[in-house]
Amino acid sequence: MINLDCGSSLNDVALCGSGWRRGEVKTLLEKLRNVAYFTLGNRIIQGFSTWKLKNELRPSFNWKSVTMTLNLAKRHLSGISYLLETCDFLETLTIYVYPSKPKDIQGNMWDRACNSDGSSYWHSVEGTFHCLAHHLKNVMIYACVTEPYVIELIEFLLGNALVLERMVISSRKISGETRKEIFYSKGIVLQKVPTSDMLLDFSKKVLSLPRISPHAVIHMTVG
Repeated sequence: MINLDCGSSLNDVALCGSGWRRGEVKTLLEKLRNVAYFTLGNRIIQGFSTWKLKNELRPSFNWKSVTMTLNLAKRHLSGISYLLETCDFLETLTIYVYPSKPKDIQGNMWDRACNSDGSSYWHSVEGTFHCLAHHLKNVMIYACVTEPYVIELIEFLLGNALVLERMVISSRKISGETRKEIFYSKGIVLQKVPTSDMLLDFSKKVLSLPRISPHAVIHMTVG
């Protein structure tokens, strides 16, 4: 079953699903390729990962703003890469990060596909990212920002987003009370509380990362 929550004229769409068939959701995503604001979660990103690893034909999306809520795990990394490759006009990327689920931490095909040598997945990514070269200006990463894979994603974006203007990083669970955030955050329980030392170390690492955009400014609130 696929649930679609949208604003007027399909300009603002939130998509989640369970028990859907791959062909069905792919067809739906293609029909929604021209919406401006798109919100998605674990299932869709995992589907993107599958399509990328199988090297399936990649549709292009004209989404200008994408919001993701993820129990971030290694299996999602290639899906995020897929999204960046196929969203040519993406200007704003927002990610709410929550702890990985136990089943996602165990070694599996995703671990083998996403760099079995233990190095960062993003160091081996190949492909063209039109949005990173020309359009992505705003990145927001919220909630469990010290979770595994977050710092590597931040490093990749800072090092490749040529026109990035603002990156906001906050350990607050929800920033604002918008419909989309409540829709995807309810029922999610934080399982890990980072220590002050962890947050300080994370902050130092982020601020030490090189930025390819001369206009990139980092706004960080942790703790």
